[in-house]
Amino acid sequence: MNRILLALTFVVLHAAAASACDCTGWTHAKEFRQSEAIFLGRIVSIGKDDIYAGDPAFSRAPFRLLTFRVEKGWKGAGRGEVSALTHARLGPCSAFEFREGGEYLVYVYTVLGHRFVTSDCAHSNEAESDFAKRKMKELGSMWFRLKARLWRF
Repeated sequence: MNRILLALTFVVLHAAAASACDCTGWTHAKEFRQSEAIFLGRIVSIGKDDIYAGDPAFSRAPFRLLTFRVEKGWKGAGRGEVSALTHARLGPCSAFEFREGGEYLVYVYTVLGHRFVTSDCAHSNEAESDFAKRKMKELGSMWFRLKARLWRF
């Protein structure tokens, strides 16, 4: 009986932890539609100071300012530099940590008037990852971009 109770406790605790990072429903097409900008970029600077966005929804979470040099754009970003906020500290759902000089596939969102990029539940990823390579291949397809704009499901 104790073994069964221990096993059930283990399953419940792990299910709760897994659901905290549940990112289901975020298809690539949905991310494409909701992103302000999508590009391949290299980080040229990471702000050293914590930034508090000033909005109550953001007030408890410190951010850092990332500046990217755009190397290739698919949506909303031409050549030049793009700056966006990201979490100053990694959370339990973070897929990776942004590093100065690192190259990334980046999806930028506007949240409460701020440009924001994250490694939590987003398609942003390190450029050399298999995941990013698959996404960049899709982004290169005119059919994917057309379907993502027109088909809402």
